[in-house]
Amino acid sequence: GMLMCLARDLLPKRFGRFVPSPMAMGLPFYIGAASALNFWAGSLINHVWEYLDAEGATELGPIVGAGLLVGDGIWAIPSSLVAIAGKAPPVCMGFYGKPWCKLPYCMGFWLGGSEMVPS
Repeated sequence: GMLMCLARDLLPKRFGRFVPSPMAMGLPFYIGAASALNFWAGSLINHVWEYLDAEGATELGPIVGAGLLVGDGIWAIPSSLVAIAGKAPPVCMGFYGKPWCKLPYCMGFWLGGSEMVPS
């Protein structure tokens, strides 16, 4: 981590911006790997937003990011209630392999809960 910080600070700005932040890389390990996909999607949205409207992304980006994180946390409440009731969630997301996809693993959505996982 210290070497990455040092490289980020010593490299010219045009190259140093490509060195990832050690704190940002360690955050999914601290709060769980399930959030890694959310962070990736949020980062992608932020990069597109900066490309389209740099000033708006700078002003509102942290606020929108915090709102998305809170929304994800609030979603845990109905998800927990469905689990406590012993019901299958209406839509599931996960990884599945052959014969459903030609790659070693694919990510997909399916209806009908975890009992309907493509195998």
